[in-house]
Amino acid sequence: MMKFLKQAVLLICAITCISFGVKAQEAKADTIYGVGVLTCSPGTEIYSAFGHSAIRVFAVVGGREVDWIYNYGTFDGFAPGFAWRFAQGKLDYFLSKSDFPSFYHDYIVENRGMVQQELDVPYEVKQELFRLLEENYRPENRTYRYNYFYDNCSTRVLEIIAKATGGQMKTTDASANSKTFREAIQPYLEPFPWTDFGIDVALGMPCDYIIGEKQSSFLPDSVFMLIDHSTLNDKAVSMEYEELLFSELEPEEEMFFTPLTTMIIWLAMMVVLTIVYMRLKKNIHILDRITWGVSGLVGVLVLFLWFFTDHKASSWNLNLLWANPFHLFFAFASAKRILGWKWLTRISLMFLVIVIAGWSLIPQRFNDAVFPIAVALMISYARIWWLQRKGEKEKKAVS
Repeated sequence: MMKFLKQAVLLICAITCISFGVKAQEAKADTIYGVGVLTCSPGTEIYSAFGHSAIRVFAVVGGREVDWIYNYGTFDGFAPGFAWRFAQGKLDYFLSKSDFPSFYHDYIVENRGMVQQELDVPYEVKQELFRLLEENYRPENRTYRYNYFYDNCSTRVLEIIAKATGGQMKTTDASANSKTFREAIQPYLEPFPWTDFGIDVALGMPCDYIIGEKQSSFLPDSVFMLIDHSTLNDKAVSMEYEELLFSELEPEEEMFFTPLTTMIIWLAMMVVLTIVYMRLKKNIHILDRITWGVSGLVGVLVLFLWFFTDHKASSWNLNLLWANPFHLFFAFASAKRILGWKWLTRISLMFLVIVIAGWSLIPQRFNDAVFPIAVALMISYARIWWLQRKGEKEKKAVS
């Protein structure tokens, strides 16, 4: 009997130890060693020109150590109809999860820098952040509609951290109310002058709104500064940052044919050819038609982005003052028909005068290369207007 009781006690102790062992393993599975925000420097491709933000979690999950990257900047460029959806502004990005070593290796290959800010917050906040990230990573939750300024891979990083603190994190935005969205992105576009020109033409007045409180988080570098100036219960949210990778990108050589120099050269050619045609008493030259045609096509693109896409930043685009779609009529019409379009000539000329005379007063900032384009267009329309006036005087003299 005593032997049986001893065996029963030993069995109960063994079951209890196993139970405690399982619970300990489960507790260990929930252990989070560290959570950090990674800020990556800009790359050489336009999609990486503004840098990148991601969240790093180092923990024990399912009994094994993991070092995961949560990345809100992922998109599938090979998805069916991606190009058309991109043009329409229906940019579907999603949260991806990968191992840190592979993420780190990609940035080594691209010679880009990487800085880590480890979050110095209560363990419960780290747990909640991990839970939110995992919940957000579920297939039904991971996709979101991308927006340049208000909902992107950087804004989501700051938002989910703030959410994990229960909204108690206090952030000081030193750059608020000091610059516009267009001014904020300008330094990142300097290595890409033609892209900068295209973006300035495509984006309307919303790009010239002053950045409000916490709105600067659309830029990774700004997220770095916001986290650096954030507090939770009067304590700094992040520790001293650690530079994981040094940026080794060499500065790009300055190109000669930038949009501004190209348009100045084009304007000079327009002036010379216009003088020659006026002396020869000829009407319309080939540069007139090319200038009208290209600017008219740009105007069609601006209208498309404004009215037929979800690109909110492309609305209320005053580039239509110089990139008037009606220029296309002049580009392909006969000289006789063009000289008959008196009101259309005067309206187009008036818009161009507004652009040139009101350059610093218009509420939308134009790219510097627009000025010589507008002058070239004004010269061509002023000559058409002069020819129309001349024709009217000749008709009156005959009558």
